Amino acid sequence: MKSHRIIIVVFFVSFLWGVLLLRGAYLQLIPNPKLEAVKKRQFNKIIRLSSKRGDIFDRNGQELAGSVISYSLYADPKIIKNPRIVAKKLSREFKIPFRPLYKKLKRKKRRFVWIRRRLDRKSWEKIKDWKIRGLAFKEEYKRVYPHKKMGQQLMGMIGRESQGLDGLEKQYEKHLTANQQKLQLQRDARGRALVEDGWVFSQNPDGSDIYLTLDHDLQYWVEKELKAAVQKHKAEAAWAVVLNPEDSAILAMATHNTAKSNRNKVIHDVYESGSVMKTFSIAGALKSNLVELNTKINTHNGEFRIGKRKIREADKKHRFKELTVSEILAQSSNVGTAKIALDMSDDVLYKTLRDFGFGEKSGVDLPGEAKGLLREPPWRDHLTANISFGHGIAVSALQVANAYAAIANGGQLNKPYLVKKIYDFESGEVVKKEGQNIRRVLDESVAQQLKMALSSVTASGGTGVSARIEGFPVAGKTGTAQKVNPNGRGYMKGKYISNFAGFVPANDPQFVIYVAVDSPQKKGYYASVVAAPLFSSIARYALKKTGAVPVYMNERNLVRQKISEDSQPQSRRKLVKLEEIQAARTLKTMPNLKGLTVKEVLSRFRGSDINLQLRGTGEVVRYSPSSGKPINKKTKVRVYFR
Repeated sequence: MKSHRIIIVVFFVSFLWGVLLLRGAYLQLIPNPKLEAVKKRQFNKIIRLSSKRGDIFDRNGQELAGSVISYSLYADPKIIKNPRIVAKKLSREFKIPFRPLYKKLKRKKRRFVWIRRRLDRKSWEKIKDWKIRGLAFKEEYKRVYPHKKMGQQLMGMIGRESQGLDGLEKQYEKHLTANQQKLQLQRDARGRALVEDGWVFSQNPDGSDIYLTLDHDLQYWVEKELKAAVQKHKAEAAWAVVLNPEDSAILAMATHNTAKSNRNKVIHDVYESGSVMKTFSIAGALKSNLVELNTKINTHNGEFRIGKRKIREADKKHRFKELTVSEILAQSSNVGTAKIALDMSDDVLYKTLRDFGFGEKSGVDLPGEAKGLLREPPWRDHLTANISFGHGIAVSALQVANAYAAIANGGQLNKPYLVKKIYDFESGEVVKKEGQNIRRVLDESVAQQLKMALSSVTASGGTGVSARIEGFPVAGKTGTAQKVNPNGRGYMKGKYISNFAGFVPANDPQFVIYVAVDSPQKKGYYASVVAAPLFSSIARYALKKTGAVPVYMNERNLVRQKISEDSQPQSRRKLVKLEEIQAARTLKTMPNLKGLTVKEVLSRFRGSDINLQLRGTGEVVRYSPSSGKPINKKTKVRVYFR
């Protein structure tokens, strides 16, 4: 009987052990999603890593935005022995409040908390020397702009997680950043993160490099001149845009604000621009064969009644009995333009303005573009008259510049663009971007007539004479418009927008330039004394930079002179040279990397399709393959720094 009991007990214990062994085998060998999730929570720590953002260059290869190695400090509260002392040291070092920091560090259940992101090397070395267990670093890239605030409205900005928040950084986010990856940190049995010498390394792919149509030197000059104009005239702001008339590539775009604002007024703001819009009213009349440039219009000595209202000239000195259509532009006659528009009808004027791109977005590759305001007909006669000379319609600076570009290039409206090409650092693929034609808005013959008429604006006696440049014919139009009251009806007393739009040289346009000065308070407010000289300064620099040869005009023709290949500017030759350099960057043998920094190594391999893997920071101590060994896109190049 006793032996039976022993057998039963042995059998029962053996059975339990068998069940446990089977259960253990099941847990170890058979996949179980729930248990896998528990395992990951206990033994892995996941953090998101930002990749290296692609660099941004101007059309000549000048770096406008780049990324450098920085050091991000994090903590593991569970293994920090004295969080109060550590919090005090960090608080003093970074000049941040003690209590929130201490609260983070004393929470022992948390295994990963950020302390400070993107520190410089000096801070890294100092904290590393503290030798505090529980503090560690991760290498991250920090965005830098070598030219500081130059082009800041275009470049935009990035957030804490290296994401684009505005401007090009936002518009081309998916190109500038590769797919964001996650880093899995292994933990030991006690839950501590396993890191190598306090460092976390990642193998994130790099973002694509972007090359702009922008010209760095021209951009710098435009910003300098806008700042000078604001100071000279005690204005609230000034903005400008420079386009290539052939394809509407943006060569420069800038805003100078006296208020603390990063607003890009060239595309974000819309306003009544005044007489620069008369050009398009005249264009519609010429296109409709309603008038010719020498057609005479009765301008009623500067005063014309429409119903109970009167249209008057802006300047009492401009009271003429009769003017030709060309003279209406040259003298900026409100009465003459209004009479032409009324004869043309509101439907034709509306279609003309829409054809030139007003009332719709231009499609530029920047975020936040405004489309403006253009009411659909029918209009009352007084509104038709107002719209014909730039009131009762809200436009953006880019819309005006792009419409003038259509006249300059012979009648084609193009889509403005800022990015010239995108270079994928990982694949070596280059995506080129070119201007896109939207529609033809004028016959070439009508465009030529408008060029002549706009050239008369800057001739002696015209309102734009101060926009002239010695040796070069200038075509353009002045505009002075009272600012609309944003808080109610009517206009703001003593507040004007002074602007000028045009192109140079008039015979063979190379640059379309639009400038505007907001609320000038000193030395006058008319465009002829505020905006036209600003236009002239920018245009003069642009022509000088390209080495343009002076030309001349006669009464019948605009004489065209070609620039010889030998006289092409250095900047253009530099662009060709840059393309050749980039084409030659396919590495076939391993270069000597001894003693180079991280940035120098990245520079050696930029443009190649080599699989590059970096470890550590400082200077190169070893690498594989060795120098001179053949390499190709399948080769894994490992570089170790100290």
